[in-house]
Amino acid sequence: MDGQPRSQTASPTDEGPRYMKGNATSLSIVGMATLVYGFLWFWFARENKKRAAGLAMLPEHEGLSDEELAELGEDRPRFRYTV
Repeated sequence: MDGQPRSQTASPTDEGPRYMKGNATSLSIVGMATLVYGFLWFWFARENKKRAAGLAMLPEHEGLSDEELAELGEDRPRFRYTV
């Protein structure tokens, strides 16, 4: 076992039974995921409101047909994000 990083060879008796490092790491990852989810929910809801008000229509979208607008994917003005 010589030469392997200590994190891979740590035995359960090093921190058990509370495992503070592992639980803190898991909690911080869950907290970060919650913040990212909240930010994206806010951002997409705001973007949907802008599109509903017609503010997402760009000048280059003006002369396009429905088929050409459909090819724009999420950039088309009628696209709505699911929140």
